Amino acid sequence: MLTARQVLNATIRTASGIGEPQRSVHPTRPKTPITLNQIIRLIASLGGFLGRKSDGEPDPKTLWIGVQRTIDAASTIRALREDDA
Repeated sequence: MLTARQVLNATIRTASGIGEPQRSVHPTRPKTPITLNQIIRLIASLGGFLGRKSDGEPDPKTLWIGVQRTIDAASTIRALREDDA
């Protein structure tokens, strides 16, 4: 039976045609810290917020969906790390 990591890697290889995703050994930090507004907009973008000039600020429903997607991603990463152990 395939593990979650094997399925994910096969999907990435098929979708991108590149192969294994490359990981940075030393992730670089931004020179200036990310602002709260940027974090809110990043989370809202996962919920479908497009961030166009005329869109205004994200609404609570968009933020809620973005938070759910963030939790889903964190759960997936946790499960993949547990498979490696």
